[in-house]
Amino acid sequence: MILVLTDGRATGPLNFRERPSSQSGIIDRARRDDVMIYAVGMRSRSSRSGPPGIGSGGLQAMLPADMPDPGLARVAEETGGGYIEIRYGQDLGSAFAGVADELHTQYLPGFGPPKRDGKVHEIGVKGAQGGLKPRARKSFVALEEVSGPA
Repeated sequence: MILVLTDGRATGPLNFRERPSSQSGIIDRARRDDVMIYAVGMRSRSSRSGPPGIGSGGLQAMLPADMPDPGLARVAEETGGGYIEIRYGQDLGSAFAGVADELHTQYLPGFGPPKRDGKVHEIGVKGAQGGLKPRARKSFVALEEVSGPA
């Protein structure tokens, strides 16, 4: 399990040899490594020193800029984790406590894939009781069997 606290905004690579990861790349890596990602999305603080744009259009254009990237929720959902969004001034401790509570009440169902072909397979998990929403990854990789020495 990985817990991420971020605004989800790409700031670019640290040097020219590094490449930023895409959402689908992160989901693929989490699927391959059998990792669940929980994300705590927070508003970014603008580093602009100048006044906002003129008129209501300028102000409206700035509002989405400080919101967490909506892709954070997608990454969390696709990997079977959870997503919590906090706003400026909200208690960060309660967000982490919520994640911890959820992890303490999880069940881990398991199954064997029908064939180990090294491919991605879609899965779905449904709750038998109404009003409950299970968190589960949306797909898995059926790792190929490694044949040992004969």
